[in-house]
Amino acid sequence: YRFSRGIVLFGGILAFVMLSGIRLLLIGLGILKVPAPSLSHPQLLVVASRDEYEALMPLLEKHRMTDQLIGRIASNGQPEAEALSRLEALPEAIAALAATEVIFCCGSLSYRSMIGRSEELCGKARLRYHRTGSRSIVGSDASTASGAIISEESFQLQDASRRRIKRLIDVAAALFFLLTFPVHLLLVKDPGGFFRHVFQVLAGKRTWVGYSRAAASLPRLRKGILGPHGLVQKHHSGLSEETLLKADYRYAREYEPVQDLKALWISYRWLGTRNI
Repeated sequence: YRFSRGIVLFGGILAFVMLSGIRLLLIGLGILKVPAPSLSHPQLLVVASRDEYEALMPLLEKHRMTDQLIGRIASNGQPEAEALSRLEALPEAIAALAATEVIFCCGSLSYRSMIGRSEELCGKARLRYHRTGSRSIVGSDASTASGAIISEESFQLQDASRRRIKRLIDVAAALFFLLTFPVHLLLVKDPGGFFRHVFQVLAGKRTWVGYSRAAASLPRLRKGILGPHGLVQKHHSGLSEETLLKADYRYAREYEPVQDLKALWISYRWLGTRNI
């Protein structure tokens, strides 16, 4: 080989060796996680009640995840004969069983408890979430990732073309509101909050219509100014969490662009509400 070609060849080999070595070092230090498919031993724990665990099994079997399953952690805080441990001992169970992934079943386990446990386990294992009664498991390995979805449910909002149309409606509505701003000073409650929302939508920080309660198993959206079908937070404060989640799921599953236009028309006066 000529000297210049040798530099290119051996430079590429050296880069490959060094990157592989650095990756192994970071995995050894616990900074990076080994991809689940490359692990040779079971590494999955499920935090659930007995009934939730049995209901989840068909979904795990369909996606060939049962080979990686270690067992169940009792979600009610009480010792159970079939469970590997109680929820309070989950960090110790992860360490003792060399688990790298945990699925939380959101049902008997409250959202507050689940969030608290998630913060406690941050960096110790991959965290996935399954809403009881749904047919999906979601989660991501980093805060910047949109989240991997294992699902049998069909959400219209997972379609890229509909998401682009939704963003187009957001921007077009925001620009229309800016061009006609004198009118909104008289008709909208809290014009200051209204124009703050307009600029947040244009900047891509929010969407005009989003979820009332962002469940992990739903397609990811920006924080909404309105809830599904024009729900305003001060108006739906009396609705139960289950009702709001059902509205969110229906919105994601049956989404059509005209729904956002209807929501903007119905709740136009409340678009400046600051406590949403």
